[in-house]
Amino acid sequence: MSNSEIDIGKLRAVAEAATPGEWSGILYVDAPEGGIVSKDENITIAEMTEPHNIAHISTFDPPTVLALLSRLEEAESIVRELGKSVHATDEGEGVQFEIEMSALNGGMLAKIWLAARVLKGEG
Repeated sequence: MSNSEIDIGKLRAVAEAATPGEWSGILYVDAPEGGIVSKDENITIAEMTEPHNIAHISTFDPPTVLALLSRLEEAESIVRELGKSVHATDEGEGVQFEIEMSALNGGMLAKIWLAARVLKGEG
């Protein structure tokens, strides 16, 4: 699956339909398997034998997935917003950016500064 194929709405619907709350991975004593349990509901969600899969699935519980999706949507919104206000040109001396003054309203300057730091590897 490429990034362009991620269906945020579908992922959000799956996470919202799953057993709610935090999940925890457990390994049973004297048994080759473990499982995923809901901390809030105190029920077993799944049983499995691979500790790495238990750790992965329990780490990506519904609240975590929903929070990641929200952050992704916010980041994509900022990128779309910036794309409307920032124009790049290459004049032989490196890429130059022009920012429309209207973009400086509403906290956009802080978003541009943060995006620039991230692009430079400082954020």
